Amino acid sequence: MRAAWLRIGGVALLALAVAVGVGAAVSRLRPDLARPADGPFAPLPFDRIDVEERLESPVVDHALRLARSQGIDRLVSLTGGFFGNGLETQLAAAARHVGQVKVFMNLDPRGCCGEDWSAREAARVASGRAAGAAGLFLDAGGPVALDAPPLERVLEECLRLRLPVAVKVAGPADVAALSRAAGRRPGLALLALGLDLPPAEVQALLARHPALHVSVGVRLAAWARDPAGARAAVLAHPDRFLFGTSVALGLSGKDEVEVRNVGRDAAQVRDFYSAQYRFFESRDPHIPVPEGTAAGGLGLPRAALHRLYHRNAERLLGFAAERG
Repeated sequence: MRAAWLRIGGVALLALAVAVGVGAAVSRLRPDLARPADGPFAPLPFDRIDVEERLESPVVDHALRLARSQGIDRLVSLTGGFFGNGLETQLAAAARHVGQVKVFMNLDPRGCCGEDWSAREAARVASGRAAGAAGLFLDAGGPVALDAPPLERVLEECLRLRLPVAVKVAGPADVAALSRAAGRRPGLALLALGLDLPPAEVQALLARHPALHVSVGVRLAAWARDPAGARAAVLAHPDRFLFGTSVALGLSGKDEVEVRNVGRDAAQVRDFYSAQYRFFESRDPHIPVPEGTAAGGLGLPRAALHRLYHRNAERLLGFAAERG
């Protein structure tokens, strides 16, 4: 009898071990299935890098505190200015947080866009890189289209320096210019911001251009409408998507910092960040997004989330690799 009970106990322990192992595997590969359907959303404990923030130099310290309070460890400021006008100040502010903040430089539109301007800006890119800038950011609307002749010399310098170029994409003309520029310089690392195309088109664009990357967040309305397609695009190119919020911070008065494009009160800011994480980590079909519609969550596996949240940015932008 005692032997029979021991055999029964052994079988029960084996079943328990199998159940625990299956549960761990589900949690690791499909975090969305392990999360309760009801109750407040609790983001998973990942290292996160926000590659898409627009900061004024005086608010770098505040921006990092805000990011950390919302589950983001490191960030990129796209609006560092240019060498000789603002860049040095923002790099000095970032230097107070070693390894936590990267700064992209910008072009000076004054005098655009003859050969002298191209030569001047190419030289400034080299100076900015030497000073510590992590990349070049070209905003939508200027000073010139990405594939226009005046930028040829600047982009060649970025390629020579292995300097990533982030580009704000605002419409079909920008998408076409981005594709042409990527085709002309297949070795130039490009990071597209605001690429609000259907996921299948994004996937096809990435397949054509191996050095092209995309910053994504729930501001992408086309992705919100097609979560299955968005999930497929990320899983097809897991090393090409980076996490970015497009948050903008500046001074609204003396020593008063304002999150300009998210909301004025703490609840709005918290809800904004929560929606970001729910979009990637859950299969919730009714996630509120800034456009005022509801997004369906992607429920990405943990390996893809690690790449999206931090590993791709570590590789592309030179952040030190975190464990996990």
